[in-house]
Amino acid sequence: MSFSQAVSGLNAAATNLDVIGNNIANSATYGFKSGTASFADMFAGSKVGLGVKVAGITQDFTDGTTTNTGRGLDVAISQNGFFRLVDSNGSVFYSRNGQFKLDENRNLVNMQGMQLTGYPATGTPPTIQQGANPAPITIRTR
Repeated sequence: MSFSQAVSGLNAAATNLDVIGNNIANSATYGFKSGTASFADMFAGSKVGLGVKVAGITQDFTDGTTTNTGRGLDVAISQNGFFRLVDSNGSVFYSRNGQFKLDENRNLVNMQGMQLTGYPATGTPPTIQQGANPAPITIRTR
């Protein structure tokens, strides 16, 4: 075994430990999706066995445990989907963390203050107009 093969294995193992450490550190984070490192052999031409590399890190999007928080604005996504959030600069983010609260304007925001957005529906039954743009979700008083 050459030195470069051993180093490639150590580098791949270090990345795997980083992924595992990240999974452990975020195990109590709402909406967190764990990662798994996958590995591949490195080869040049027909030469096999030049070492190993991290082929990719994949996220596990299976449903996690749903917990009743007792907060009326907290929600969970079952199966596919993300919450669409917008920050104060207009940048769009996607999250599966369903912890929300009302800001001073009664907009539904996450714990970092990003606004939850959705498509406005009008009429009976409620219909989303084709070409509609996502808008902040506001909870109006009665």
